[in-house]
Amino acid sequence: MQIPFLAELLRTVVMVVQHYPATIVLEFVAVLIQAGWTMFWGYTLLVMQPKFSRDALTALTIFLCLSYFWTMQVIRNIVHTTHSGVIATWYFMTGTSYMPENPTLASLRRYVSLQTCA
Repeated sequence: MQIPFLAELLRTVVMVVQHYPATIVLEFVAVLIQAGWTMFWGYTLLVMQPKFSRDALTALTIFLCLSYFWTMQVIRNIVHTTHSGVIATWYFMTGTSYMPENPTLASLRRYVSLQTCA
């Protein structure tokens, strides 16, 4: 019973992603940002080691691990929210005059504007 429903959901999502390839571009940009953050984080961890005592290094490493996890989750949530907005835009606005030309960019702009209001 659930398998046909999931198959239809996957078929629909693949169709939307093929119709709006900017969603794939957003994923690649997110991966590049995450890779850059990982390199920066690793470099910071390596540079920090000879400059601090053992206790200070332990505290800083814990802080760095928390900041690494938090940043990765924020990037992941931005991408997830943007993709959800693309699907919602497609579902509710297809065939109307309100359909944006680039729903991925419109969804990302909505996300950013909501974050600045909060």
